[in-house]
Amino acid sequence: LVFCLEKFGPTAAQKHLKDILVTARDQVCRTNTSCARDFCRCVVESLKIAMTGVPTGLHPSWVAKDVIPELKEMAEDASKGRMSLASDGARQLLLAAAASHPVIYEYVWSAVMAAFLEASSGFNADALTFMEDMLQLRPEGVL
Repeated sequence: LVFCLEKFGPTAAQKHLKDILVTARDQVCRTNTSCARDFCRCVVESLKIAMTGVPTGLHPSWVAKDVIPELKEMAEDASKGRMSLASDGARQLLLAAAASHPVIYEYVWSAVMAAFLEASSGFNADALTFMEDMLQLRPEGVL
């Protein structure tokens, strides 16, 4: 998939990004898959390709339409904690997305903070470990 997106460029990646994120979430969060790492790599590379040429600080409209809703759903899954099967997978996908581009990092950070602040479990030790992982991915000059 990434090979095809590289060949067809950012416009093709942007067009199919929502489907890529939905499929990755279905496979990594809702099933026990042995290839979660491959789905995460696909998310990183797809977002990188889609964001090619997008400068830090610019927020394209297609991100708001196709990416942010998926990130919010993943963040809600991640906030459920280790008692939820979806939590670990969602955290992996969110870390992958955050690593793709500084603009996407900002969206992931916002979605994660909102979901964890609203969650009944709040910021327990498990959540703090995840937040530390997020902070280690922080691009220079962000936050």
